[in-house]
Amino acid sequence: MHSALSSRRAFYGVVALVVASSAAATVAWCASMHAMNGMPMEGDAVAATSWTLASRHGALASAARFVGMWVVMTPAMMLPSLAPQLWRYRVAAERSGAPRPGLLTVLAVLGYLAVWGTAGSAAWLGRAALIDARRQTPGLAGAVPVATGLVVIVMGAIQLTAWKARQLRHCRFRSAHDGARRASAGSSWRHGVRLGIDCLRCCANLMAILLVVGAMDLRTMTVVTVAITLERLAPEGARIARVTGALALGAGVSSIGLAIGQGVEVLGLRRSAGGIIYLQNASKSLPRGCLMTELSESLQTTRTAVDDMIRTAHASADRWTTPRAAGKWTPAQVIEHVALALEASAAEIAGRPTRFPTLPRPVRVLVRTLLFNRVLRSGTFPKAKANPAMTPDDGPATPADAERRLAAAWRALEEAAIRSAAAGDLMTSVLFGRVRIADYVTFQGYHARHHRAQMTWS
Repeated sequence: MHSALSSRRAFYGVVALVVASSAAATVAWCASMHAMNGMPMEGDAVAATSWTLASRHGALASAARFVGMWVVMTPAMMLPSLAPQLWRYRVAAERSGAPRPGLLTVLAVLGYLAVWGTAGSAAWLGRAALIDARRQTPGLAGAVPVATGLVVIVMGAIQLTAWKARQLRHCRFRSAHDGARRASAGSSWRHGVRLGIDCLRCCANLMAILLVVGAMDLRTMTVVTVAITLERLAPEGARIARVTGALALGAGVSSIGLAIGQGVEVLGLRRSAGGIIYLQNASKSLPRGCLMTELSESLQTTRTAVDDMIRTAHASADRWTTPRAAGKWTPAQVIEHVALALEASAAEIAGRPTRFPTLPRPVRVLVRTLLFNRVLRSGTFPKAKANPAMTPDDGPATPADAERRLAAAWRALEEAAIRSAAAGDLMTSVLFGRVRIADYVTFQGYHARHHRAQMTWS
């Protein structure tokens, strides 16, 4: 009896340690995202994300980051409610005479996490498709707050159904002996997969709420974790699920009412000051929190390109004022051109006068289609002659001066993007017309990367 009690305490001690480590890693991850853009990661709704489809490399890196974050946070959210089933499985495996029941339990956990990792990959693909749709149709941005509320309502309604009660009952009472009768590495893995599938069916609607309301919001994670744990472990789990569903319904309705009340447009519908909903062509942009994760991804992409350019500048000290060919720019001029572009972009995002030429509106549509959207899709810049206003006569005197020059221009762009994103995710460019701030920032990152290649030659 004493040995069994000690074993149980050790098991739950390990579970507590894993949950605490997962929670700490999740908090650190969210804090790093907050530090990246200087704003809280609240309201990370459908259109948000760390995902940019601008290039294959960017998409794969973004997917890896999201799935990594998803797998890291899963133990913190799911292990508290899964632990009793894992303990029962360990006991059943030990009683069946299986060697190393602890290792078999670990394999079951890995099978469980594999299911949730697969679900995370599917979630990334779905949200990336939504982001791409918003990129192609900026007018959809205004629909996001109401769409988020509708998702919360539908997912909350599922909590009230008999189907949810059946899934919850199945998830709560799956027999541990199913996977422990002939315990082996393979059977343990399969048992964990079955546990994961049961859990996914039961909790998918609550995880969907987390995704649309705040995938990087610690408060939302905490609320969803508590809801999942209580409905799985409390004696009246089905009743708790219904209460959670009712609260979600109320929150979804309130969210939609607030969005319309604040004048958020939904596919052209907007409430006037007198309370009448009417059609309007222009589209309001997202609330601040709905785009922060994607904006931070774009800022990180551009910051990386600037940092790479600074390193290349220092590596080009021996040919700092030497052009790579007749009629070409020197490394110093390349740096100055990119710095001018970053500063002009910062001014344009902020709505101030800029060095860029002001194109007629019909021409902006053409340039947006043939250049802006093309660069975002391919991640590469076509060869073109720089506008005279952006052609530098000279540049920073030394690589150290270049570093200071680029750093200052980058800070101006970052501050303008974050400040403007607080009011909405769309901006008006004198070159491209109405575009998304995150896309515009990414475009500048690709521009910097394009010119960095011109500084490297042998």
